[in-house]
Amino acid sequence: MELRLSIRLAISILVSLVVCNVIFAQITSDPVTVVVAATPVPPAAPSPLVPAATMLNLLVSNPVTGANTDPELRPQLAPADLTNAVGGAGLPINKNHVYIVHLLHWKVDANTSIVSSRWYTYKYVTQKGGAGTLARIGPDDIYRKEVAELISLQYAVTLPANTLPSLTYTVAISKRIPANITALGALFSAITGASGAKAQTAVVPIGPAAVPVLLAQSLAAQIDSTNTPAPFAWAFTMNALGAGAGAGGDCTHLTTTAKCSVTQTFTSLDAEYWNIGINISPHGPRENKYAQSSTGTITQTHTFHSPLYAVVDINLFARVWSMSKGPYFQTGLPLSGSAFHLPYVGIAQPIPVLQKLFPIPFSVYGGVGFMEQTFPRTLSIGQTVSTSAFTSDLTTDRAVKAVWGIEVPLGSIVSKIKGPTFK
Repeated sequence: MELRLSIRLAISILVSLVVCNVIFAQITSDPVTVVVAATPVPPAAPSPLVPAATMLNLLVSNPVTGANTDPELRPQLAPADLTNAVGGAGLPINKNHVYIVHLLHWKVDANTSIVSSRWYTYKYVTQKGGAGTLARIGPDDIYRKEVAELISLQYAVTLPANTLPSLTYTVAISKRIPANITALGALFSAITGASGAKAQTAVVPIGPAAVPVLLAQSLAAQIDSTNTPAPFAWAFTMNALGAGAGAGGDCTHLTTTAKCSVTQTFTSLDAEYWNIGINISPHGPRENKYAQSSTGTITQTHTFHSPLYAVVDINLFARVWSMSKGPYFQTGLPLSGSAFHLPYVGIAQPIPVLQKLFPIPFSVYGGVGFMEQTFPRTLSIGQTVSTSAFTSDLTTDRAVKAVWGIEVPLGSIVSKIKGPTFK
């Protein structure tokens, strides 16, 4: 018994030291400085007028015949259609790149204004037969991509004699702390009140590129961030300027002297092989407990264990999918009662479609717990024996029990809790 307690204590101390070392290494370190090439990647030359047929191949409907409707980009784009829109060879097609498309719909008249400003993300997917397509992904699904292809497409339904505003794009690249380290850091900060290191940003100009164009026009540039360790964020800022210069304004009425700006941020996530979370077990396994009545009769009661579990998530396939998309393994210990009374191992699966309905993401999990139980070896319930006979007949083992429920990432929980709660 003493040996078992010593082993538990040693394990607990070791885990605590490792966790604290990780937390302090991340939170007390100096801010990360992003190294960016002194000469930014030059943008491709602005394309001439984009043919109407080329532009229509990218849209879900025709805004001209649809009486100035406001169509979106197609969920899947043929790579040739997109490359044709930006001048052909200026846009490389690569499965390791992410394609960020800014679609601007203008109303061009004496008071030019924006009809809509939409951002889309695509990745190159190879299909059967060797052909490939650019498939739309969500803004939070940029996974293990270090190079972004920025494509600006602006158009208006107007007279050919009119021109579109001039555009300039800049991108701020900022280093992000991995989500698993952020979770540990958030917990540490909530408990101690310490603040974590803040990432610095570096701004890389991608212009200006004047783009007078039916009235569809494009601008393309490559942002190579292979020297920036992931995860990191691209914050794109577009500035539109009329034919004149100087005065500030907004996108509601972009006259010849007014200007406006639009900003959008995208995060490129890195492979994370581990994370931490809290498992909720709504109806846990049953444990039978044995005792003696005042007359020496053996009795049996039972208890259902539904503890909260502190779990470590392990993604062996992190290079293929993230923990927010695919299944992963996990192991953990109860947060209540004896920590080693009911250890658990299992597998969890996130439910991405439900993240739009709930304020925090969660996964469903299932596995087995190894419950420590003590019971009489030969005596039966209802027998009347002496205390010494009952005690000597007791034996202890571990029973395999089913455990299931939902998991919530620790970072999501801590972000909802203010620091003073822990003080």
